[in-house]
Amino acid sequence: MSAIVFESGRIVEIGAGYVYRSLHHYSHIVLQRDDNSVVRLEHVITDDFLVPSLAVGRTGTIAFVNRKVHLSKEFNNLPIKNAILGFADERGYVAPREAHQSILPKVCLGIAALGLLLFLFTRSSSFPFAWGFISVAMIIPFGAIGLTHLNNGKNAKALRDEVIKRFEVLGFKSQASVVYR
Repeated sequence: MSAIVFESGRIVEIGAGYVYRSLHHYSHIVLQRDDNSVVRLEHVITDDFLVPSLAVGRTGTIAFVNRKVHLSKEFNNLPIKNAILGFADERGYVAPREAHQSILPKVCLGIAALGLLLFLFTRSSSFPFAWGFISVAMIIPFGAIGLTHLNNGKNAKALRDEVIKRFEVLGFKSQASVVYR
């Protein structure tokens, strides 16, 4: 899991960017701390839920993950260095959405379990090698896909919980109309 960084200050500048579906890309966001030092976040991406909170002149705390990734072709393979996960100010905090519960990991793990049962029941059949090959072809890819999606869901929930816990420790209250569930 990535480490979440919390920076407090006044938003001085938001660079140009564009929108694709629910993602917003900004070239940079500049924060000025209370001691007049400046924090500059380059190549920032955020979701629709945060856009109303991020405005020039607002003072608050930004939660973000600093990780270099390249986006897909829709974004022209843009490099992203910072992903904003939450914002808190005197009005309250805005937290990430709760991850959708997908049925894909359960289906994939179920198919892998069926492959394992197929292997166990056909060991003493007339074609054990063929049945073994078919069951291994079911177990490995579907098991890997299921476990990957299961871990991604757990990581997203852990990031969301950490942002909310930290904002509440700092004394911010939830903006019930903005925090999506």
